[in-house]
Amino acid sequence: MGNNCSSQAATDIVHSDTISVTIPEQWTPGKLVEVTIPEGAPNAGTTIRFPVPTNSVPGAIVQVPIGVDALGTQSSISSGNSFSRRFGSRPTGPLTLEQIAARTTQTPNTVLKLHKVTLEYACVSQCGYYPHELTKPNQDSYGVEAPLAGAGRADAAMFSVYDGHGEFGDLCSQFARDRVHANLTERLQRGQGFDQAYAAAFCDANNQLHADPRVDDMMSGTTAVSVIVKDGVLHIGNCGDSRAILISTAPGSSSSGGSSSGGADRRKVGGGKKGRAKVVAKALSKDQTPFRRDERERVKKTGARVMTMDQLDGMEPIHEDWDDVELGEQLDTIGDPPRVWAPHECYPGTAFTRSIGDAEAEDLGVCADPELHEHVLAPEDQYVVVASDGVFEFITNQEVADVVNAIGDPHAACQALVAESYKRWLTNEPRSDDITIIVMKLSDIRTRAQKQTEVGNMGSSRNESDSSDDSGNSTDPAWRGRHSVAFCGNNP
Repeated sequence: MGNNCSSQAATDIVHSDTISVTIPEQWTPGKLVEVTIPEGAPNAGTTIRFPVPTNSVPGAIVQVPIGVDALGTQSSISSGNSFSRRFGSRPTGPLTLEQIAARTTQTPNTVLKLHKVTLEYACVSQCGYYPHELTKPNQDSYGVEAPLAGAGRADAAMFSVYDGHGEFGDLCSQFARDRVHANLTERLQRGQGFDQAYAAAFCDANNQLHADPRVDDMMSGTTAVSVIVKDGVLHIGNCGDSRAILISTAPGSSSSGGSSSGGADRRKVGGGKKGRAKVVAKALSKDQTPFRRDERERVKKTGARVMTMDQLDGMEPIHEDWDDVELGEQLDTIGDPPRVWAPHECYPGTAFTRSIGDAEAEDLGVCADPELHEHVLAPEDQYVVVASDGVFEFITNQEVADVVNAIGDPHAACQALVAESYKRWLTNEPRSDDITIIVMKLSDIRTRAQKQTEVGNMGSSRNESDSSDDSGNSTDPAWRGRHSVAFCGNNP
């Protein structure tokens, strides 16, 4: 995510797909300037933000693309815009469909039968659009390891998304994609316990990246979120602000899954429409950002400052009034998130508190220690989504759940969500972040209760322990509970 501020700038000439903007007297290089599209331009009255070229001076006039085709008559996200009725429509904005296709990598629907669940998954990743860096590489990476080597008798699969940042963010995300799963496999094959090996795999990748002379990670790095499906349990590892969510049938809604299979009846799906089952989104991970009080306090123990860009520039009073922002359930409508800063310097300015890489920020508490969580699959569980913040920047967890449920097909759902994410980025800003998503459809879920019926009450103490974590209100985020553990934590 870019550095943000909210300044006013006068608009002058209106072109067919750009507007001329006068740089305000007070602005900071690297920040975003906020303007309102004038009358006579498409989407007049909509507020957009754009990065000012670093060589600009106050009073200079720059051309700002407004993404005519993508904007159309769509309202800003802040006005409560909902998804397009036609899922899967492809907005183009400043790019042609051919250019978008050339910037997109995809994995089509693939069926994977595991020990206690069947998965049908697909992946889509679209390179971001930056008007002043048209050749900027996609800094997102994704990985699917199926089967996951070293996982033992119960076959397993690992689904991961990595969101790079900084000048060499693409190299960092690719490095983590190749090393995290390999580190996990190596530790499991040496006999280490699963949770310890899983957590250490992230930390190992971080140390390996620091030591690799081919990648400069002083001010570059990557987030990492992984979901391992193993023996009927989801094992989530998260480092940064990419995200995993679970989509389940809402209490009281009908589903054809029965007691032995997930996957809603396609005649009964959608965002609460008549005759269709409702679904609820549960967070499988929680973004590690300074919006979280516990993460703020952790990094501040190192001497780090936590401030927004406007606070840093003296344009806003110092405060920490961010605790009411629950990312995932809400959107960051401010556009100027709290960041981590050195005590007396204006770096590194990370809007996250954990990552792989970012060596310069480690002394400030920005670490690679992941948070690990578990979720025991149940018949009402329908889908799992793993995605970068390119998806979640302007779309809530529940919106994602409703669209996936309404479409049903994993690949089509990925395409629709990437298209909508791209559209919303261009509605709110003149650029689009890299957008990456994995959608897994669950079926044939074999629960622990069924196993007990078939083979007796073997391992009952373990089952009782697991079931206690899944009890309670189904709307509670799945990351809550005593399975929330983090190993290899050397930072405060």
